[in-house]
Amino acid sequence: MKLLFPFLLLIFGISANGQDHSLDYYIAHAQNSSPLLADFRNQVNASQVDSQLLRAAQKIQVNGVSINYYAPTGAGWGYDNIITNGAQVSAMVQANKNIISSGNLAAQYENLHIQQESISNKATLAANDLKKTIITQYVTVYGDMQMLQFNKEILTLFQNEENILKRLTQANIYKQTDYLTFYVLYKVFNSTPDHFRTGWFVESIMTELFILFIVRTRHSFIKSKPGKMLFVSSAIAFLITILLPYMPFAPLLGLDPLPWKIVLSIITITIAYALTAEQLKIYFFRKAQE
Repeated sequence: MKLLFPFLLLIFGISANGQDHSLDYYIAHAQNSSPLLADFRNQVNASQVDSQLLRAAQKIQVNGVSINYYAPTGAGWGYDNIITNGAQVSAMVQANKNIISSGNLAAQYENLHIQQESISNKATLAANDLKKTIITQYVTVYGDMQMLQFNKEILTLFQNEENILKRLTQANIYKQTDYLTFYVLYKVFNSTPDHFRTGWFVESIMTELFILFIVRTRHSFIKSKPGKMLFVSSAIAFLITILLPYMPFAPLLGLDPLPWKIVLSIITITIAYALTAEQLKIYFFRKAQE
């Protein structure tokens, strides 16, 4: 965990400027910059030095000790040379050697060897963990970059589609309610592709259900009572349309639960569409009778 944060910063910092280097580059850079791996390398070197010190301690150790005194005199001042002899010099040289059984010495060497292997194994595990972390973050960043590129392409398609739908709506080829739904989902709420698809599905079904009740009679659809089968089947279709995005299998259909603000907007657009269609129907039949 001590290594995770610095190397996350390394990966995200470098990735912010684009994928200019390969995965091997990031792994090598991380391993060379890791303080933990550097500490393990230092421990291995220290263990090797201990082995050399143990080997050196088996040789003859020579020590020299020297004691020197000088008694200066001048102008009648100082110690008498008869007493001090002017100076005193002594030296002693010692030579010693530790006598250790070969079994004891072999055990010490083996102990140092085991310590080195233990440190090397820990260093290998730490390097593998670091490599795994770098690979995971590299894949995550790469996936995020691919998703970003995909969303940019989707945004470009939406912008192009908006211009096309706007021209078709102005030419009365496209329904104004569908364009309004497109505009609200795209411009107002900045919907994700899944929310956009779901909102478009719900709005299309709801407006078609309302227009079915409106065109079935010359009179007001509120006052004209529909047939039982028509009402029941339409009510079932309406409930399925509303609840379908919230079902567990909705992702398989490309649908996603809608935020309540989008739901209210779709309901408002649908009601406005129904009221407008009702008024146009009344106006049409009134003109037809004249």
